[in-house]
Amino acid sequence: MKKLPCLITTFFLLSQALFFTMPSVIADDTSQTANAISNGDTITEWICSPDCGSETVDAIDWYSTTLQANQPAQIFIENLNDFSAVELSASLFLENDTNLNSSVNIGSNDNNSLSINVQQETQLFISIEANDGFSLDGT
Repeated sequence: MKKLPCLITTFFLLSQALFFTMPSVIADDTSQTANAISNGDTITEWICSPDCGSETVDAIDWYSTTLQANQPAQIFIENLNDFSAVELSASLFLENDTNLNSSVNIGSNDNNSLSINVQQETQLFISIEANDGFSLDGT
């Protein structure tokens, strides 16, 4: 049986206080059906593509939130390198899934973050995608 690596994604939406919760949600594959995240949510998910063994292919996950005026946000992504080497791509979009603000690649057994501070109330979208890893094992 092939084991899949664990991807830990932590969303820190900074405000006067941080609250940490562990929601039981699974992100969806499009920005229109993205899972809503709240202040301080921590989400742990699997993503897999293209070689997922007996597991379902889930190449990309989308999340969304609304930031208030002058509210900073930091999205922290950790790639745990469990069982296979894969690179993740994380992208931050403003208002819709075509207005790219920034992106970052996270190598196997590494972490990185995206930060933003908006001047007015803004809907924010985050996508996290598995890129092909060693031997086309994108898990």
